[in-house]
Amino acid sequence: NDKAQVQININLDNEKIPTYNLKIVKIEDRKDTTKKYLSGAKFQLKGADSGSIETYTTDANGEINISNLFAYVDGKDVSGLYTLQEVEAPAGYSNNAEKIEFKVEKENGAYILNIVNEGMVNSIYEKSIDENNAIITINDNPLFKLIKTDRDTNERLANVNFVIYELDESGNVKDYAKDINNKYIGNLIDEKYSEKW
Repeated sequence: NDKAQVQININLDNEKIPTYNLKIVKIEDRKDTTKKYLSGAKFQLKGADSGSIETYTTDANGEINISNLFAYVDGKDVSGLYTLQEVEAPAGYSNNAEKIEFKVEKENGAYILNIVNEGMVNSIYEKSIDENNAIITINDNPLFKLIKTDRDTNERLANVNFVIYELDESGNVKDYAKDINNKYIGNLIDEKYSEKW
């Protein structure tokens, strides 16, 4: 057999898609500058590229930390688009269920956090990026606030228990109050759902 064999060498260099870390911080919407961090808020994160949906819950510091999310790089076949949605608010807080669409882009070696639908969401308190760590701080509104004060001094009183009822159209007690997730507000104390403020 007189056929010559030709060897061809091909070198393929794959450029790794850059990744970043996301920190979600959940706080109470307050009129002053102090922050009250909220634990127990559940969020779903959906990746547009993978279609995967993961559920996360804020810890005692009101934080969720997620690593290895893909950043958008121009010319690559990855959109880097994610949708974040609160699916369950902490007890006693409203869930606005806004869908926050975001992506992190890497341009000239620096990461940039872009909230794609920023003009359509109201729950973002602040956003920032530090090296490859994106931080989105989201606020929640209490369902309502009750403040117990001393009748004579007008001083606020701590550790007061309130019982909140749901009333029917005639003003009769129907049930204990429930939040948007159909869960009772407060804790069961002496066979009544009570919340301490």
